[in-house]
Amino acid sequence: MEYKLVIGIISCKKYTDNQDVIRNTWLKNYNNPNIDIYFVIGDGNNDIVDDTIELDCKDNYEDLPAKIISFIKFCYNNFEYDYLFKIDDDCYVNFENLEKLDLFDIDYSGHVINKRSFDPQWHVGKCTDEELNNTIYNGKSINNRCSGPGYVLSNYATRVIIDNYSDYDVESELYEDKLIADILADNEIYPVTNKKILYPNILYRNHSKYCIIHLDNSKKGLIKRMLKVHYIITNQNIEGFSKNNNNVLIILILVALAIYNRNKLFNNSNTFTNTSLD
Repeated sequence: MEYKLVIGIISCKKYTDNQDVIRNTWLKNYNNPNIDIYFVIGDGNNDIVDDTIELDCKDNYEDLPAKIISFIKFCYNNFEYDYLFKIDDDCYVNFENLEKLDLFDIDYSGHVINKRSFDPQWHVGKCTDEELNNTIYNGKSINNRCSGPGYVLSNYATRVIIDNYSDYDVESELYEDKLIADILADNEIYPVTNKKILYPNILYRNHSKYCIIHLDNSKKGLIKRMLKVHYIITNQNIEGFSKNNNNVLIILILVALAIYNRNKLFNNSNTFTNTSLD
């Protein structure tokens, strides 16, 4: 890797379990002088405490736009980097692939989502503010954007964001990935698709191809999925997660497929019989 990269793992104080499983899986013992990695939380004093950037902003879901802007400003003012990689704390990083990633001359890249693909209720049930939890977002999606779980910004793109965001936009926006896309689009910087950056689901057999695997914290069992992916990529067991667990899963899948095929054969047989009788 010939460029300097800062990775910010966006989290919050209540998700210490997510942070701990990351520390004990993909982040454990990793060392690359060109990659700096920090957890990012709010309710702090704009300081670095151990492996965590504690920002002076609120730590709630609905305050993610302010947290991301604060994170970008903090990094720009305190680090030297070529690229800033924002990921969520429900992602797994495959460093072997990340170190091969070619980002030169790209200002904004990730898993690009069409502007028409937008869920105005994605925040429901996640906010601290109960009024927001019962309100459908009424903002307009007018730009394609990189998926929120992970995207890359060049140093130049972060400078553009800092110079062009407004407090009003940050306070009135609910979705941080949309905010970043809108600011950049206003300055003629558009997202570039790089399917190697983010794999946005949990089909385990394909994980070895990607830099970032999104494991979706909105679904139960995140820690188990993180351990599962870690075992598949590294063949290492963590905290009792063993190969036996993997074998049991494979057996269950094979049994389910056998039952499905048997039922399909039975249904086809009935269809043939009924047709013949007619």
